[in-house]
Amino acid sequence: MKKKIILSILFWFVVIPATIFSQEWSESRNHETLVFTGNSISRLETDSIKYLFLYSFREADNSWREITMQIDEIAPNVGYFGKATDYNKILDLDDEFVFMVQDAGDYAPPTSWIDDADSRNYYRHQFEIINPDNPSLKKYVYVYRSSTLSHDPSLPIYYIKYVAPTAGYSDTVKAMSYLEGHNTKGIPDVWRVADTSGIYGPDFLDRQKARANGKYKWYLLSIDYKMTENDLIVSKFEYKRGPIRIIRDISYKAQLSGLEANIGTFQYRFYPYQVVSLGADKKLESEYGVKLIRQSFDLDSTAIGMKFHNADNTNIPIDGAGDAINDTLYQSPVMNWYMSSGSPGTVVMLNEFTPP
Repeated sequence: MKKKIILSILFWFVVIPATIFSQEWSESRNHETLVFTGNSISRLETDSIKYLFLYSFREADNSWREITMQIDEIAPNVGYFGKATDYNKILDLDDEFVFMVQDAGDYAPPTSWIDDADSRNYYRHQFEIINPDNPSLKKYVYVYRSSTLSHDPSLPIYYIKYVAPTAGYSDTVKAMSYLEGHNTKGIPDVWRVADTSGIYGPDFLDRQKARANGKYKWYLLSIDYKMTENDLIVSKFEYKRGPIRIIRDISYKAQLSGLEANIGTFQYRFYPYQVVSLGADKKLESEYGVKLIRQSFDLDSTAIGMKFHNADNTNIPIDGAGDAINDTLYQSPVMNWYMSSGSPGTVVMLNEFTPP
């Protein structure tokens, strides 16, 4: 099981002896994204977010550089997806700050500071990033507050880009390591994995498939239903783009013999090297009478020759033919993992199943 990176915060006046080996971090760890909230820098609460800067320090030449930081304000009642006027541009405790581990640097002693006089009038917040594979490996980033400092004109670096829908909800996410496209219902139908030079390989995804069977109860009525992804109707679609993270929520409903059923909102968080699906926000109550619920990703003919692996199966050929496999689904806290790997690229999925 891959452990999570630990992020801790300290103020500038705390001296921590540390041996820095930032160059020894693995590529996979450097590709991780970290998020902290305004609560972690609460001493700056109510300050304008335009006065906040994220820096890393390089011990080798005693130099500072500003790094890309995405700030996602969260407004009451509307969360991420309000109008511009819903956001106060002031640091609130639940606002979220996103950065890449690869941009972090070395430990900076309290005597080392950026070249900006106004920033010395405020606390400098230090974040220590601990590598769980080797806790002696640490990186650091620093939050400064200044009303006179200007942002580096070469920033932000866009680690991820969003292409808005051209028809229906057919948007596309272009990340450093992958491209995911969606059909007019907003359902994934394109997967392309980037090589080390950033060039996307061929698409090998046919579609994401969903199946649900059951007996829906509405007052005295009982309605047998069989639904697929083709029966889904988009009722709400929201997104928020940034240089490191794209937040995307899509809500669905369906018609059952003339009755409208709310399926729920599916929440996705796209990062440069991973996609996090938070699932639906709806709990299936007893009136839905669910007998079967299933989702899967159907690969197309480009995937022939790839191999499937998980905890109980190894080197299962992906060729469209059926195979006898161990289909055990482990319950939380055990994490289920699945990997499809071959010439088009490698996709790894993690799934945690919590029974009702």
